[in-house]
Amino acid sequence: MEFQNIIVLMDLDNFKEISNKMGWTKYKPNIITGNLTNLIKELISKHFGTILFGLNEREGTEECMILFTAPDFKLLLDDLENIRKQIEDLGIKTNTNATISIGVAIGQAIDFKPSISRKSDRLYSDPLRNLAKLALKEAKRKGGNKIIIK
Repeated sequence: MEFQNIIVLMDLDNFKEISNKMGWTKYKPNIITGNLTNLIKELISKHFGTILFGLNEREGTEECMILFTAPDFKLLLDDLENIRKQIEDLGIKTNTNATISIGVAIGQAIDFKPSISRKSDRLYSDPLRNLAKLALKEAKRKGGNKIIIK
């Protein structure tokens, strides 16, 4: 049996506008990005994920790409839904209406190396990474606050 890899790409919806409205600086964590950082750290610890891009403890995490090799898909999906719901609830609680979109791609990853920069050619060079990007774009196009699986 061939193991499937899963790449998860998540991004806070409309976060630049929210940050501007709230007067948050991008150089230190705020209540949303700080919580997301902690939720992602728990997720990668629980499912043995590898950060490919984006986890930023110093400034707070707004977007992130994670590779999971042979995870329990149902359990991982439940945990992703929990993250989506926690960010949505925090957005309501803080009166920011913050939400998160999540793209999930299932298949065989070719490139297991982290990317240094969002602008790096490597970030979407792997077809599975690109599929996760397409899933994330679909979630955003459908209004955000969704998980799309491809």
